[in-house]
Amino acid sequence: MSDFLTKLQNQKPKILSLLAFGFRLENGKYLYTTRLLEDQFTLTVIVEQNGQFTTRLVDNDSGELYVLHEVASAQGAFVGRLREEFEAVLEKVSTCFEIDVFRSPQAKQVIQYVRREYRDELEFFVA
Repeated sequence: MSDFLTKLQNQKPKILSLLAFGFRLENGKYLYTTRLLEDQFTLTVIVEQNGQFTTRLVDNDSGELYVLHEVASAQGAFVGRLREEFEAVLEKVSTCFEIDVFRSPQAKQVIQYVRREYRDELEFFVA
């Protein structure tokens, strides 16, 4: 799971892609909710306006936040299956983000200049 969160740190959300994926805007945050493990858990993916990405996994029977899937040493068929489904959702959500390595105002000006002058996108060789 941390691989996905690390990957998304240097990326910014594509708002239209988020909405097309099924995210909804609530209180300035984009939320996506889905069920895992045959409706035993509810996963909510939260994307802030600034691109910050968080998740909440709730056990539907108890209503409690579930975090065992984030513990690398946790093993077993149940937590393994839950982790697989969780990561599969994050993998799909990651398609709604684009690389945003250059965050300084100067870098953004260069990117805009290339788009405007050459009607093209810069190629980024880092991922």
